[in-house]
Amino acid sequence: MKYPNVERDQPRRAAIEVEAKIYEAVESHPRILGFKGSNEHGIMLQRAENDNLQKFITSNAVISLDQRLRWCRQAAEAIEHIHKSMLSTVT
Repeated sequence: MKYPNVERDQPRRAAIEVEAKIYEAVESHPRILGFKGSNEHGIMLQRAENDNLQKFITSNAVISLDQRLRWCRQAAEAIEHIHKSMLSTVT
């Protein structure tokens, strides 16, 4: 479950609602967590295999350059897919 830090914080809630709409518009992709739905508390996503990147980075003192570059490529693949999906909904 992904939810705003403070439920009554309208800008964060609005950002979560926009994110939910994007997940609804984007087709499945191996670099993007699956969207399981939303409710009044936030959005439900597929469980990440290795928890989250922030926790991984803080728990590993040394991350190789190869790993960092792999993450950059994977992020670029996900962003490309999102852009293509969003363009297909507009055109």
